[in-house]
Amino acid sequence: WVAREVYGKNDPRWFVFRLWVKYDAPAWFRYLYGKYGKSYAKFISNKPTLKRITKKLIDIVVERTETKHAAC
Repeated sequence: WVAREVYGKNDPRWFVFRLWVKYDAPAWFRYLYGKYGKSYAKFISNKPTLKRITKKLIDIVVERTETKHAAC
């Protein structure tokens, strides 16, 4: 939800983040994302500054995930 909000549904990076959440994220993050992700995505939808900050954090995860899987 959150990555789709910051990237848009036509950008494949949201799916990279989703796979990270599902398979590689720490359990505590997976739990919080499952519980609050949808509402957080809605909350930031009209807050460009918070959306930009969130995108920068998700970018880190996406870049690390892409680098990790490119090395395999």
